Amino acid sequence: MNFIVATNSYRAFGGKFAGTRKENVIYVSPDSSRDVLANYITEQTAKWGQVSAAPTYNWHLKTINTHIPLDIRFETQNSPKADRFIIQHQQIKMTKIATNNIGFAEYRLELATVKPTK
Repeated sequence: MNFIVATNSYRAFGGKFAGTRKENVIYVSPDSSRDVLANYITEQTAKWGQVSAAPTYNWHLKTINTHIPLDIRFETQNSPKADRFIIQHQQIKMTKIATNNIGFAEYRLELATVKPTK
């Protein structure tokens, strides 16, 4: 299955994340992620008078059925405030597993259902 991920240039070209590196980039915008969001908020505010930051939960991560264990992680700010936010708002199970060498918290996403091999 193929899919497209929109991200900023340092993640897309950094090579740290799966599928990233120059050869995998299909489109480079001259606009920064910050400018895209600022323009959207400006347009929506002009149209509707305000922009709601309330989550709509209009997408989700799908459970992955696999024969091998998966270790799916993300990094975020390492703080009690971030920890509380994740606990209060998680839609799937996430477990804080470490703090990396540059100070970010690492969380494991519980997306995989491991099926026994036959």
